[in-house]
Amino acid sequence: MDFDNTLACYNKVFLDEAKKLKYLPIDWTGDKQSIKSEILKFADGDTKWQRLQGIVYGPAMSSAVLFPGVASFLLRAKERGNQIIIVSHKTKYGHQDETRTPLREKALQWMENKDFFDTNGFGILRTNIYFCDSREEKVMRIKDLKIDLFVDDLECVFEEREFPSARKILFRSPPSSSFKGVSCASWSEVSEDVLGSIQEEDCKALLDGVMDDEIKNIRPIFSGTNSKVFTFCNSEGKPYVLKLYPNLTVDKRPRLETEMKALKNLVSYGMTPKAITFDHERNLSVLEFLPGEPPQEITQGEIRQALSFVKTLHLLAAKTPEQFELASEACLSASEIERQIHVRLGKLQKIRHHELNTFLSDDFQPLLHETLSWAKSLLADKANWIKELSLEKRTLSPADFGFHNSIQDPSGQLKFIDLEYFGWDEPTKLIAEFMLHPGMNLNQECKERWLEGCLSIFGANDSDLPLRLRVSTPLYALRWCLITLNPFLGFSKRSSARGLSPSFVDDKELSGQILKAKRLCSLSKPECLPSYA
Repeated sequence: MDFDNTLACYNKVFLDEAKKLKYLPIDWTGDKQSIKSEILKFADGDTKWQRLQGIVYGPAMSSAVLFPGVASFLLRAKERGNQIIIVSHKTKYGHQDETRTPLREKALQWMENKDFFDTNGFGILRTNIYFCDSREEKVMRIKDLKIDLFVDDLECVFEEREFPSARKILFRSPPSSSFKGVSCASWSEVSEDVLGSIQEEDCKALLDGVMDDEIKNIRPIFSGTNSKVFTFCNSEGKPYVLKLYPNLTVDKRPRLETEMKALKNLVSYGMTPKAITFDHERNLSVLEFLPGEPPQEITQGEIRQALSFVKTLHLLAAKTPEQFELASEACLSASEIERQIHVRLGKLQKIRHHELNTFLSDDFQPLLHETLSWAKSLLADKANWIKELSLEKRTLSPADFGFHNSIQDPSGQLKFIDLEYFGWDEPTKLIAEFMLHPGMNLNQECKERWLEGCLSIFGANDSDLPLRLRVSTPLYALRWCLITLNPFLGFSKRSSARGLSPSFVDDKELSGQILKAKRLCSLSKPECLPSYA
């Protein structure tokens, strides 16, 4: 595999160093390619770009990081006995580098610091690292080594006439129409293509060095579209939970860090699992195992425990206001709910699927227009539509709160799990979505108890809460309608990969999602609003 911009990620280093050189404004943002495009606009852009490269790959090399997912891939490959060989086009010194920093030595030092050569780390042999003066030399080296597959971020490497018949994996670069290989946007996609789905031996490899104990009895307990979760036992048979978070290249939200921070602050209340340990590079955590399962029947007792947790979060909000960011997809104004609805709608409208397209155009869009007009008329002043909720009225929220994310032990005690999206949010979102979530299925009595409890918790210092709930609940129902249609996005991607047209593929599961969406649409009508309105 290649090294620079394939294993080692320099996006932040390029940005920081370009600003130090005053090539970019201090508030400028963008990745490596956009930085290059911006710098090349200068009259002496080529010289400036070469100077920046010399600094980044030389004196500033220590600031580079592994691409998300690289550590997991290398550990899994090592566990399976695959031999890793790195072939890099890297000259001895950088062009326009006044420091004359030896680039190859810097790269080797960086690899050593990242445990590339440690037998307890990635276990790569130093003799399997090759640096080449030119792209042509690099391709000849790949050919001589008789490599089975090669991963590179530059398609031009694969286009070289002497490139061998090895499998080609293009990393993070849009392929041309003539590219004969696999294109992967992240290392999780590379892992899936090369190593397949996570197996028991992979979990052992990922936990090696994280848990200083024997790992056995690994079992998957959930592998949905979000995190992958497993149970395992130590040498004494004590159970734990292993959680593997989504790749940060695909999903920029720092789910691991968010959940660890939330669990740390909530541990003393005894309403969440304890965090045992975590590893940033491997993007995993080990959590306390909670015996039980999500509650099968929702009664006043379960509602009472949910309200107790919400009250705990609201009290915590007053104690640690500076420690948390906004919750995932926080909605601090009515205009933000509207924006999120239009973003989700836009993605779905791009999919060619007759039943979906008909539902969106004939049912959803007229209802959205009607609901927005009604909601805006209630607020009267346009400023209230776009105004963000003040800090003192916000609360801490799991952002995906409900009994689907809880475990009930045999005594009936609940603990709440999955705090990857935790952070500050508008209480109305927490209140409304708890009732609207398709997996909740609350009866009227439970809904009324939930509303009564929430109004008691949040309403004491927030006289506008009932009005905001009346305005926002129908919009959250429409938002959830579109969330229910998310499977169409994955379906479209799979169909495109197989060269199929989604409009000609019958899928009963997708038709079922449209029925769920129609039920949620019905909840957006004013006559269906709960009693608080």
